[in-house]
Amino acid sequence: MKTLFTDSEGTPLRKEINIEIIPAKDKALSKNQALFNKLVVRIKNLNKNIESEKLRLDTMLQEYSKHIPHLEKKLAESEILMAKNIGKAAKSMPFTPKQKKEIQQVICWICNDAFSKIEPDKETRDFYNTWADKSYEDDIEEQKKDLIGDLSNEVKSRFGVDIDFSDIDDTPEGFARLQEKLKNFAEQQKEKEQEAFSNRRKTKKQLEKESVQEQEEALKLKSIRSIYISLVKMLHPDTVVDDAEKLRNEELMKKITVAYTNNDIATLLKFEMEWIWEKSNDIETLTEEKLKHYISALKDQISELQMERSMLYNHPRYYPIMRFTPYTKNQALKFIENETHELETRIFHLENRLHNIQTNFSQNTIWKYVTDVLRLIKIEEEDNYFDIEKFFS
Repeated sequence: MKTLFTDSEGTPLRKEINIEIIPAKDKALSKNQALFNKLVVRIKNLNKNIESEKLRLDTMLQEYSKHIPHLEKKLAESEILMAKNIGKAAKSMPFTPKQKKEIQQVICWICNDAFSKIEPDKETRDFYNTWADKSYEDDIEEQKKDLIGDLSNEVKSRFGVDIDFSDIDDTPEGFARLQEKLKNFAEQQKEKEQEAFSNRRKTKKQLEKESVQEQEEALKLKSIRSIYISLVKMLHPDTVVDDAEKLRNEELMKKITVAYTNNDIATLLKFEMEWIWEKSNDIETLTEEKLKHYISALKDQISELQMERSMLYNHPRYYPIMRFTPYTKNQALKFIENETHELETRIFHLENRLHNIQTNFSQNTIWKYVTDVLRLIKIEEEDNYFDIEKFFS
């Protein structure tokens, strides 16, 4: 099984570990020993699941990156070139005011479609601003305000509180900031709920349970120094001769010292558990008290892995393929294949029309394309299915 524990950056602390308490002959496992084994299996399965999902998402992202981005860029560049040719014609040819209004609509529609794929340069933004009722910069600012407003209203309606989303935008970085804000907010809400629950009148059973928990917490804090001292003795760089092992121990000691400073018993237990297994293979001799500490650490690790798995699908790395993540790998790859074909088809027909317009730069050829796009806009507004391959052929 893969390493049971990782550092704060996800780097494995050991290459391999396989912890299991084996009962002595003719002796059953205790309740805590059985729970320990069960939690280890749970962690093993969660790690496998996370690795499997990462592989699935990476395969999808690799296939997407191989085909889609460069096709979207090519299509967007052709669309912008087409919009500029139409704009040039509108200024030099005797179109009626009504036709020019429709040309303006088409130019803005084409540009907006292109801008959804690539970031326009200054020249293109200036061109768009001469035709649009609202500048590109104002439009982006309005979209941001709408996004922030939608998020704020959603949080307000669900939880009755206001959150500042002013630093959020539709970039992967902005999405990551949104994730962090929502995560922090969820944690704050949980703390408030726990505090509200603790302030209620408690039953005798609840008070007894809290007393036990407080005693366990006191034992944990008492154990921190003894665990730290034992780890220092085992891992101190001066106790080894090999330079590579000395360097590894120095790095581990830094992490252990940070954990000790922060009273982070869970991390200290993780280091200790791995070291005991690696050096002695004698984990079944652990006392029940120590076993309880390890069980607590394992449960914390399970919570962390569950959070990692749930956040995986919203990781900024997978932002481009987010719409495919609910599907199986084969389904997603088929969708990507279909999207690739659709983009290639659109590029093929657009480049043909662009070539026709450039070689026969007349009012009729320009207006024919404008009316075709107007029909397309109408179809999209009505949300009807259309075959784009046949539409422009």
